[in-house]
Amino acid sequence: MCTTGAFLPFVFETMEKCDLAALKSKPAMLISGDKDYGIAPDHAVSDFQGLFPTGEIVQVAGVGHFCQEDIPEELVQLPRVVHREDTPNARSV
Repeated sequence: MCTTGAFLPFVFETMEKCDLAALKSKPAMLISGDKDYGIAPDHAVSDFQGLFPTGEIVQVAGVGHFCQEDIPEELVQLPRVVHREDTPNARSV
């Protein structure tokens, strides 16, 4: 059975109502590869910080635009690791 959980309905509702405050209130994490040639890492970080100023940022060395292909095992662990540690807003792995 495939379920969408609470995330997709929330995104669609936010888009329909243009409720950016609700979107900004959610926890967020950006995982950015330093070899991303599709979206420059400095642009990705500044755009992300504009929407989620307290969101977690993880910069990964040697990873490109498709981090799910470059580091699939590490990628699924990052949210658990970052939320377990008392870390500053931005860090590198």
